[in-house]
Amino acid sequence: MLATKEFELYISEIITGIVSFSIGAISVYLTAYSKEKGKNKALKEDLFELENQKQTIHSKFQSELELLKKQHALDAKKREFKYVDKRDQFAKYFALLEEFHGKSNAIVADKFQPIISDFLVAFMSGEQDKQDLAIKQFTDSNSIIFQELNHDLVKLKTETHGLRLISSDELEVLLDELDASITKSTNDATSMVQFMAKPEFWANQALLKPYEQQNIISAKEVEQVHLKVKRQMKAELDVI
Repeated sequence: MLATKEFELYISEIITGIVSFSIGAISVYLTAYSKEKGKNKALKEDLFELENQKQTIHSKFQSELELLKKQHALDAKKREFKYVDKRDQFAKYFALLEEFHGKSNAIVADKFQPIISDFLVAFMSGEQDKQDLAIKQFTDSNSIIFQELNHDLVKLKTETHGLRLISSDELEVLLDELDASITKSTNDATSMVQFMAKPEFWANQALLKPYEQQNIISAKEVEQVHLKVKRQMKAELDVI
């Protein structure tokens, strides 16, 4: 009987040990499982957060890319407009410049030569009254001619003022130089014509030589500066 109780006690202890072990094992498993589940949940949350960050970065990148594209398109449009505007104003200026030079040459050929011919006929008559009248008519006629030239010169200078608004410092310096050379050339031509109406000229035509030489020098200066301006304008259009 005693042996039976001891056996039962032994069996009971074994069962209790097995149950305790099982409970401990289950507890360990559940603890490990809980921790792993927590890790997986945290990992999923991290992955979700990373995905959100990726989408945010991608969205920001796309927004910035679209903004850059728009800015680039706007800059390209601005450069195109600036190029066209400069090109048109440069072309307009040179058209006026060519018109001024052409008109100056036409005035000499179509107006001044007939005036000087009539003047010579009257002056060579030897009659003082006719000579005095010829000098007056010569002076008055040339005054009208050069008033017309000065009017065209002012028109050209006005266009130059507008051109300065879009010009570089280098081009503005050249425009000043061209303006000065054209003005000087016009003034030199006026001085020569005015001298031709004076008695000193008719007494000695050789005195006109310095005036002629000065006019040649002035015309060359205008041509040289004109070429510099054209080159600078081309260079500025190339960098737009």
